[in-house]
Amino acid sequence: MEEETEKYEQLGVDNLDENGKETIGFRDATFIWGGKDTIAKDGSMAFRLLDLNVDFKIGHLNIIAGPTGSGKTSMLMALLGEMTLVDGKVYCPGGRSREDVRPD
Repeated sequence: MEEETEKYEQLGVDNLDENGKETIGFRDATFIWGGKDTIAKDGSMAFRLLDLNVDFKIGHLNIIAGPTGSGKTSMLMALLGEMTLVDGKVYCPGGRSREDVRPD
């Protein structure tokens, strides 16, 4: 069974940056697939998104473009908390656990 990411700790409950501004994106963020225990003994990681600094424009169309294998899907998965955050900060609204949400 695949280990669950720490998405709810990574995402938090708001999307305010250090200046109190609403933000969707990354600050100095590094992500890997799998848990933090997947880092090799020499400190290397097979695949990672390294030092991401991205601001998505709220209320506007944002496009992620690039060649095959460049990390487009990984960037979106990182934003949703599906990759493991090794360093930095993720800003994305709605980081609430399923247990915290009451059905109608």
